[in-house]
Amino acid sequence: MQIVLSKRRIVILAVILVIISFAGCIASSIAEVIALTPPKKIAERIKTIAQKQAEEPKPAIHPLDMLPELIKGFNTNARQKMAGAEGYIAEAIYQPDDTDLITRIPLNTYVSITYYYSGKEAEDAIEASAAEQYPVDKKPIEIDGTNVLSGFDSNRGSFYIGWTMKQYSIELVTSFTLKIPPRGDSFLTDYGERVSIAVADSSAKALGKKD
Repeated sequence: MQIVLSKRRIVILAVILVIISFAGCIASSIAEVIALTPPKKIAERIKTIAQKQAEEPKPAIHPLDMLPELIKGFNTNARQKMAGAEGYIAEAIYQPDDTDLITRIPLNTYVSITYYYSGKEAEDAIEASAAEQYPVDKKPIEIDGTNVLSGFDSNRGSFYIGWTMKQYSIELVTSFTLKIPPRGDSFLTDYGERVSIAVADSSAKALGKKD
């Protein structure tokens, strides 16, 4: 009986020693963290971030408010603030509501509107998108009184339209979602231009409210 008790005592003592050792490690780790990043430094970092955010200009209108909720002849498949974006960006997808067309030639138009801190940044973004991704037949055109930059991707399966309004870049990409049909350019340009007219009108109205 005495031997059993001794074994139990040994086990209990071993457990106590492990707990004390573990607690010491935790205390040491916490001490090291505090030494590396003292509270004063943390407070200064938070203050710097807050000051930077306060100094950066905020848009009078969020890009989401510039995207039309409905476009005649189209279904709105998505309309939202861009998930995970750090800046002010909104996106939408519009698809023709012609069931027969969509069955034969599936296509849709993706729209993104981004707020920049200057009009020059917005213009540079449009030029970069067109030059890098839609260089085929890249050229300025006019759509319903709006001057835009347009172009196709390398396989002519997508048609790009981009322009700026104040400090916002507005970009549309109309694409075939399955195969590219023969003489598909006319489908892309027609539906892309129709959506661009609606987006330009909606954006002008949204921004006009703050003028």
